Amino acid sequence: MEQIKGNGISTFPIYHGIRFIGILSEKGIAHWMAKNMNNSIASIRDASLGNVLACQGNHNYAFIQRSTSIYDAQEIFKDQIGQGYRLDALLITDSGDSTEKLLGMITPRDIIDIPLLWK
Repeated sequence: MEQIKGNGISTFPIYHGIRFIGILSEKGIAHWMAKNMNNSIASIRDASLGNVLACQGNHNYAFIQRSTSIYDAQEIFKDQIGQGYRLDALLITDSGDSTEKLLGMITPRDIIDIPLLWK
C-alpha cells in the first residue's frame, strides 16, 4: 500500500523465489478489501499476500518476448479485452517464458497514448 500511495505504482509482479506467482493490482486489492471489510483491523493487517492474490483472478497478465513491438503489445491488450479479459500487465522476458528473468513490465497506462507519439 505504501508503494501505491508514495510512488504511484499500482501493479506488482509477485514471485516466490524465482517462481512467478501472479500479478497484484489495485483492482485485486480493492476486491480483497471489499470481501473483508467486515473483518477487524487486526485480521486485515495479518492478511497474507496469498489471501489478497486469491481475489485477483488469474487472467490479468501475459508474458511477451523482449522483441515484441509496442504496437503488438497494444494489440495483445485489445485482443484480451475481446476475449473477456482485462490484462493488468504484460511481463517482458527474453523469449516470453514465465520461468525467465523478468526484464520489464508494460501496463495499459504505459501505452495509452502511443498513437499520439507520431503526430
